[in-house]
Amino acid sequence: MASVLHSLVAVAYVVIYVGVSFGASVSGFSVTSTSSLLLSYPLASNFFVRRPASDSDNRAGPVSSALSPGFFVLFGQDATSRCVSPAYHGDVRFVAGVEAHIQLALPHKIFCDCPSTASCTSGLVDCGTSALNHEGNAGATIADGFPCVDLYKRLNSILATPGSDKSECDSNVPYFKNDCTISFDDYASMYNSRRKAARTVKDGCRPSAVNKNSIHDLSKFKCAICMGEVGALPLLSPLAILYGLSACNTFSCEPSSSVSFERKVYSYADLPKRYQLTQVSNPIGTNGRVLLSSGREIRIAHVHLEEDTARTLTMSDGSSLHDYNRSGVGLLEVVTEACEMTVEELVECCSKIYELSVRGGLSKGLMHEGNIRFDVNISLPSKGSNRIELKNLNSFRRIRRSVLQCLSSECLSAPPSSTAGVDTDTAQEKINRPNAWRDVMQRVLEDEPVQAATAPVGSTLGWSHESKDLEYQRKKSASALYLNIPDTNIPTISISKDLFSRVASSALSDDRPSLESLHDAYPSVPIDLLGVIQKSDERIGLFRQLCNAIGDHPFVAKWLVNYVIPVVSVSSVDVDQLCELLNGVYSKRLNVDTAKRILPDYLSSGMHFEEYLRCHELGLLDEPATREFVQQYMALHSAGHATNTADRKTLIRLVSDIVAASGHRLNYAMVRDLLAHPPVSG
Repeated sequence: MASVLHSLVAVAYVVIYVGVSFGASVSGFSVTSTSSLLLSYPLASNFFVRRPASDSDNRAGPVSSALSPGFFVLFGQDATSRCVSPAYHGDVRFVAGVEAHIQLALPHKIFCDCPSTASCTSGLVDCGTSALNHEGNAGATIADGFPCVDLYKRLNSILATPGSDKSECDSNVPYFKNDCTISFDDYASMYNSRRKAARTVKDGCRPSAVNKNSIHDLSKFKCAICMGEVGALPLLSPLAILYGLSACNTFSCEPSSSVSFERKVYSYADLPKRYQLTQVSNPIGTNGRVLLSSGREIRIAHVHLEEDTARTLTMSDGSSLHDYNRSGVGLLEVVTEACEMTVEELVECCSKIYELSVRGGLSKGLMHEGNIRFDVNISLPSKGSNRIELKNLNSFRRIRRSVLQCLSSECLSAPPSSTAGVDTDTAQEKINRPNAWRDVMQRVLEDEPVQAATAPVGSTLGWSHESKDLEYQRKKSASALYLNIPDTNIPTISISKDLFSRVASSALSDDRPSLESLHDAYPSVPIDLLGVIQKSDERIGLFRQLCNAIGDHPFVAKWLVNYVIPVVSVSSVDVDQLCELLNGVYSKRLNVDTAKRILPDYLSSGMHFEEYLRCHELGLLDEPATREFVQQYMALHSAGHATNTADRKTLIRLVSDIVAASGHRLNYAMVRDLLAHPPVSG
């Protein structure tokens, strides 16, 4: 009988929910009052979680319809609340976490021999005619212009160092057991022998490498392994492990002592084998950080390796195609810890991750080709535990627009509903219940709902290129739903401290000091200025030389960032000449305005500072000449200026007029002192 009553009430609430979703009034209830009534029913949330899925559940739609008034009701908000404008949310703090998906610049896919579309190599391969290097890039030529090229050469050389080929394993025998741990050097040796044996079977022919003409050919670079065909076994690239260790060094993470993989099981069209090889329980790096310009640290929970999925293409007729060139491409995922931040801090965090990845050589960083993509998870603790995931954002502008639009759609100006998701019994009342068995029986008799393990924890939205809007994609499930089964086809590989040291010593980030180390060396300089200086080796070198010559570090940083870098090429600056100019400004022999005005011409003239001043008559007058000029100016213009120099604004304006009248050959401070304290005549 109780179940029948529950069913009838649930049907009634479905009718009310439909009315609320279309902004209508049902049975005399307003939208606001209906939301409170809906959430007060104990089975309402459980009913909506467990309702049968339909085609409309998975159909993408704009966020304006996905986040309908009914959606706000489920978030515990009044549907009639006035949404604040996106501009308002720039200073609003919310809980956010970032997942950066970085396609590694590996020459091949991470678990097979197919060429990678994210590789830094290009050109065609001559089957059986080119010698193999240590990663087996036969005939591949290296494309210039990317930092990833240098990192690839350095990491590839580690595989050739003595000791990496010391193992003599029979490639015809399974090389591991379920409980086996193999060293990296032994695995690298076995990996090379197995690849050579596989190529011998195929008469030495390999698939063509990726070039600018073939990169857009759909599903050209695929095989049985990356397509997940039955019997095809993955073979983890040892170079991918080195890239993962390099990422640990780049993001200041603690490397794991071993590498293992699990199967993340889920069914989606872009994953033909219905599971993804990834690292869940044992990521390759943990406890990293990203430093923002404000000095705040965003903690990185972990970085891990995984394989990318296929790319979904929507055709003009509405149909979908899947490009499996991307399926199996090596992926590094950087996951930050959830923390409170503003929209600008969130965008800067993504920008820093991008900068470190590209500058460190991990990826080419072509965001329009999907080399780096971001997932952003945001939530509002005051609105409950539901999360919204913004999926596959490949530009910083889209990140900002998506977050602002999502926050605006949640109506932040509305107070949280007092009845949203609130249990009728407090925690203390439950503890004070006298008999646990009676409590269980009471729940059975009352048919009290129990939260299902498959209950969604939020919603996943994606950016639509056509509508320029967020679209609902699917429900966001809890991580436990993906099972995460250990993959016994991939051995557990041990990582020694010596191997990580070798990778760290070859990392590109060592060639340039990090922002943290630069801030430690120059603590008096604002970190936002150091962030601009740290972007290139030339800027850092010029900054250090100027600091050694002048001594005032904040003064040098201000001039370099605000006045030098915007107008001249740092690499072509004569350090001694610029140092003479800044010394002239610092010693008050030249006005700041004059120095800014003449800076490009002075640096291109090749003259010494004193010579340039004499040639252009720019030297500041001494104190007697300054006093005489001020007296003459005041005598001629006394009627046009207020005599009350005690007023600060009047004094500043008068000083500026006098200095301008002199052709900027007077010192501002000296003129101000003469006006504030005029000499007493005898």
